[in-house]
Amino acid sequence: MFYHSGANIYKYVDGNTFSLSKPFISIDVNPFMVYGAIRYDRNKDYIVLNGIAGYGAVSGVNYLLIYNATSGALVKKIQYGNDGTTVDFNHIYFPTLSVFH
Repeated sequence: MFYHSGANIYKYVDGNTFSLSKPFISIDVNPFMVYGAIRYDRNKDYIVLNGIAGYGAVSGVNYLLIYNATSGALVKKIQYGNDGTTVDFNHIYFPTLSVFH
């Protein structure tokens, strides 16, 4: 089970409460807000999450982050949206759910 608190993602290993004592992944974008849900792609063993850098008018920089669910290593970081300095509300994206099939 994965959950987030701020820019940290925790991985609970069944029966091992010590697994929650430190973050499994620390997101390097600051400030960062995860939106939607943390999704697990069991076919590829990936953690997939959507997030946004900043808040309010400067929150136009969006990210799709993909991590290896076993090691916590960043597999891919896709940045999209505006550059974060120009407020263009036509280019702010809030995808909320990744679907795997």
